[in-house]
Amino acid sequence: MARASKPLTPMSDSQLLTIAESYVSDGLDFQQSKLSSQMADSLRYYYGDKLGNEVKGRSQVVSKDVADAVDWIMPSLMRIFGDTEKVVEFCPRNEEDKKIAKEYVNYLYTQRNNGFMNTYSVIQDALLAKNGIMKHYYKEIKEPEFTSYEGVNREQLEILLLEEGTELMAMTELPDQEFFDVEISKMTVTKKLCIEAIPPEEFVIDTWSDTIEEASFVGHRRMVTRSELVASGFDQE
Repeated sequence: MARASKPLTPMSDSQLLTIAESYVSDGLDFQQSKLSSQMADSLRYYYGDKLGNEVKGRSQVVSKDVADAVDWIMPSLMRIFGDTEKVVEFCPRNEEDKKIAKEYVNYLYTQRNNGFMNTYSVIQDALLAKNGIMKHYYKEIKEPEFTSYEGVNREQLEILLLEEGTELMAMTELPDQEFFDVEISKMTVTKKLCIEAIPPEEFVIDTWSDTIEEASFVGHRRMVTRSELVASGFDQE
């Protein structure tokens, strides 16, 4: 006889916050201790900065072998991964699905999201910092849409203004005083697919995972301005 499973208890907001904070803290400790020092060394070698062990009176030349190796291999890698016809692959149900999906997704990545520079940045980060990170997300964009109507009466105008997010911007009374020319603004919300490469030092992952697929937690942690927070919906105070 099968034993009845115990119903799961929903996690409270405070419990979820505690777990998230521990993941972020552990991930940052790992970034700041091991990975960040490796990235700093790689960038120092790439730009040919002084190493700090120079001896006065001797040569101060710093070899830029790292930059030469990275810059030499980048064009070859970009030809492989930056081909606009092969950004994505699908397992379609039929040939027509494959063509439509492939063309549309390639357009979203290469044209709408500057795919070439994203690919270039991720590959270069992988060579220098051992981590190339790209993220995708949907962003809601609110924009006013203006529409003009000619010769509407008061009853029609009231109906037009009933829709949520609609606002009367201008109204001109016609000579017969019963009809109006109006301009109405309606706030529209559209979702945009955003794809961007993020700096490796801003990427957080739990320390006991080898890949993103098996990770219990991944995140993008960065400093933002007050205006960015307000634009994201946070209260200004």
